[in-house]
Amino acid sequence: MNLSNIAKGQEIRNYNSMCELIEEPIKNKGKSRLLQLENWKQYFEYEKNGHKFIIGDILSHSQIEKNSRELTFITSIEMLILENLISEKNKGKIFLSKGKLLKLLYMINANYGECKRRPEKLSELIEVDKDNTYEFYEFADKTLKRNLEKALNNLRNKGLIYWSSVMTVCFHEALPDLNTFNKAKVNKIFSGKDQYNEDIYYYETRIMSNQSYRAATDEEIDLVLDVEHQVIKYLDCINKQEVIRKGLWNKYKQQIGLLIMEKGNIEFYYDSYLINCNYDHIVEEYNRLIDQIKINEPLQSVNEAIVNQLNNNAEKRCNKAKTSLTPNNKEARRSQEKYLIDMKKLSSSLINKSSPYIAKEVKRVIPSR
Repeated sequence: MNLSNIAKGQEIRNYNSMCELIEEPIKNKGKSRLLQLENWKQYFEYEKNGHKFIIGDILSHSQIEKNSRELTFITSIEMLILENLISEKNKGKIFLSKGKLLKLLYMINANYGECKRRPEKLSELIEVDKDNTYEFYEFADKTLKRNLEKALNNLRNKGLIYWSSVMTVCFHEALPDLNTFNKAKVNKIFSGKDQYNEDIYYYETRIMSNQSYRAATDEEIDLVLDVEHQVIKYLDCINKQEVIRKGLWNKYKQQIGLLIMEKGNIEFYYDSYLINCNYDHIVEEYNRLIDQIKINEPLQSVNEAIVNQLNNNAEKRCNKAKTSLTPNNKEARRSQEKYLIDMKKLSSSLINKSSPYIAKEVKRVIPSR
């Protein structure tokens, strides 16, 4: 593509003339031409007035690189979402925890979620500063969610899917053991002899627990929010991020678990995504995205792109801390060379799909005092 032959404000007679000026092949009408027209927007802005093209801003080399990376990165996530929706297993509907969905889309590896529950043990095993581990998860959680929901919103804006974030609970329903008459069964249990050598019995009704995973009801959501607020306040924190930074995450989860089981028979809960679609339309879009990605020659896989994104963001924080005129303890930690080494080690261990599985080793670590 040769952009030197066009300028902002220039009017070009028609599509064929446009192709000649920028030295692009003339495509037949249809999908290939539409993809080409969409691809041009990565390099320059234009408006259509009938057959005419009116040139807008011509993007700089850095802007073109940025747009190309974003296209391949987010578009690849969109394609993977559609690929899973059209699979025989899902048949147009996905209801998965956030962790399982991120893993399915190659955005994290198997270590991420399991090691998040044991940040201090992870820090000790891979020899990184525990504060850097807490901070890595804080920023990684936000970045992963932002990337995922950007891809979901792109598909939603095309009228292809409808998605929502759903609280899922592991619920224990208490059920009585039933007798022949479908009534609560009362068990007669021998407990010994009395002083007259007569048999002594006591009677009990056995309650069993039926465990299920489902979307939380409105009342259960209210309960969870109330308990979360109470525990955050009890730990003298403002929000969950501060809980993590203070190293109180395990205590927070323990207190939450005790209270929601006591008050609502909920063992634990987690964020899930519910994605529905029009099956016929997503197959068409899936094929279009594959063609689009091929045309743009993706520079990175989704997994590699996220590793680079997290590492680049860490480098920006490090550079910003180094130039701070009034550094605090956090900025002093970020300005050290070890900060970047730790962040790269964490992104490799927790995001990179080719990294070894270490979650079991992390679990076995006995933290030093």
